[in-house]
Formats: sequence, structure tokens, C-alpha cells
Amino acid sequence: MKIAIDAMGGDFAPHAIVEGAFWASKRHGIKVVLVGDEDQVSKELSKYPTSKLPIYIHHAPHVVAMHDSPSVVVRKMKDTSIKVALELAKEGQVNGVVSAGNSGAAMALAM
Repeated sequence: MKIAIDAMGGDFAPHAIVEGAFWASKRHGIKVVLVGDEDQVSKELSKYPTSKLPIYIHHAPHVVAMHDSPSVVVRKMKDTSIKVALELAKEGQVNGVVSAGNSGAAMALAM
């Protein structure tokens, strides 16, 4: 199973998200695709011994803030971490998507 994770969504992202993804992969062998700003995610990921783990980064340059309107996100915001993660699922590249970010935007984009 391969899961896309919105690395930029939620409080304390990407630090907390990357840490959780590391432990999920290490303890349960889950293949993880961290979606977000490649520089920021790589910096956080470098803090963990991931060389033998199935953790990948997929670049998405923009972030949906918690205060962003879901309708604005759907209509105007391109290449956000949550949108790119959902597109990976739509294309069959991942089996599921997880985001701790803007729930309204995630739901609107998923529909």
C-alpha cells in the first residue's frame, strides 16, 4: 500500500507530518509519498535514517492555509500539496491520501 501524505497540512507541518510518516513507514512498512515543498520536506526528512525506507517526496510548491476558503482553493489555487496528493490518488499512483490541513478544502477537492 502506498499513501500520499499532505506534508504541508496541519499544525507544525512539515516537521510533525514528516516525523509521523517516518515512524509509520519504519514500524509498519507503509510506502509513503510526502507531498509538499521539496526543499522543506527534504530538510525535515534528513533528520531521520530513511535510506532503507520506502519514503518518497513529490514536489508541490503551494500550501492551503487553514483560513483559505474551500471554494477559492478549488477554483484558483493550483499545485497545492493537498490537490497534488489527491491527483496522485486519482491517477492510481497511490492508494490513499491523508491530510491534517484544511478539511473543507480537502473535502471540496476530493469531490
